[in-house]
Amino acid sequence: MSYPNENISIENDAEHALKHMLGILQFDQQNLQAFLDNALNEMLELTQSDFGYIYHYNEAAKQFVLNSWSNEVMEACAVIDPQTCYELDKTGIWGEAVRQRKPIIINDFQKSHPLKKGYPEGHVELKRFMTIPVFDQGKIVAVVGMANRKAPYTDADVIQLNLIMDAIWKVVKLNESLQRENHLKKVLLGIRNVNQMITKVADPAELIRESCKNVTDTFGYYSAWIMLMDKRQKLTDFASAGIDEGCGEIEMMLSKGHHTLCVKRALEE
Repeated sequence: MSYPNENISIENDAEHALKHMLGILQFDQQNLQAFLDNALNEMLELTQSDFGYIYHYNEAAKQFVLNSWSNEVMEACAVIDPQTCYELDKTGIWGEAVRQRKPIIINDFQKSHPLKKGYPEGHVELKRFMTIPVFDQGKIVAVVGMANRKAPYTDADVIQLNLIMDAIWKVVKLNESLQRENHLKKVLLGIRNVNQMITKVADPAELIRESCKNVTDTFGYYSAWIMLMDKRQKLTDFASAGIDEGCGEIEMMLSKGHHTLCVKRALEE
């Protein structure tokens, strides 16, 4: 049997969640970092939490990489030199979402708990805590955490965050796919330009200069350099383009027969 007030409450909660979902998905998706930062802020408002974070997770490396942290955490946290990358086996309670592959809720952080392993001196004081793993094709790809809401966290909060993060991760994957596609287009365009230059430019020195310029103009690299070598692997010509920082030193080193690590690898392969 349901009561009118309960129905109104459920409808209000659904409307509230939908509003924040729209606030996330209607945000500019071109800048992925800004998109995820905004998503975190929307989730903080939705769950009425004081603090929150989004970490990318690499299952193969068992490693967390910080993507977004709420501003309030940075203001309240006095940990010296906070990390942005963590190994799974060196994490405390917030790593349990990965170890157990399920959401974790602790509504009284001051009480002793078997999963608590403490946290660094100066860390934000936690009162309530909720963290969920984000799955993609059976693999955990991210972890989201919320903390210090005045009211206890519930399973309904977990469901809401799961639904939102599922939508967010689809945007992340689409963005990464588009970036790969754009990069491939640039590579193919660069190869075509070089092929055209080879048929038109007879002078090797001019050819490598134009090739370097093509790499920086087409691929978007800050700088590029190419060296020509004789059969004895001695430098015969050198060209660079883009930001020239360090290229002069590299040319001088190569002219003395001292090869950089990347040159050694190229020669070995």
